[in-house]
Amino acid sequence: MFMRYAFAMVALFMTSAVFAGGIYDGIWQMPSKGYHVIYESNGTMLIVTLEQTTGTFGDWKSTGIGTRSGNTANLTVTRLERVFSLTATFDSPTSATLTFGACTPLIPGGCTSSATDSVAPPGTVVRATKLL
Repeated sequence: MFMRYAFAMVALFMTSAVFAGGIYDGIWQMPSKGYHVIYESNGTMLIVTLEQTTGTFGDWKSTGIGTRSGNTANLTVTRLERVFSLTATFDSPTSATLTFGACTPLIPGGCTSSATDSVAPPGTVVRATKLL
């Protein structure tokens, strides 16, 4: 199932007239945070997240957009009921350190963890690995 999603995302990006082929473009994984497609064009970076739920692949859960300078990208991510900042530091073409920033709720309680969705407190650091 994952490979079908991965192929669809890669095919989608390759069909555009201009394809940047950035060094960090690809499918990334964070333990317990799902799979993330990263695409960059002219310094603008886009991240789309597909989260795994109950052993199967779930929904597209969040999108982030921002800019990259050197090996650091500063992104604004919209996820369900909230918007938060995220700093991605790419340690190599296949590994990154992500630091979660401030959360702004889109609805009351949007930055509060629930039984089905957890909120990373500002300052939380997680590692990501590029799969392909």
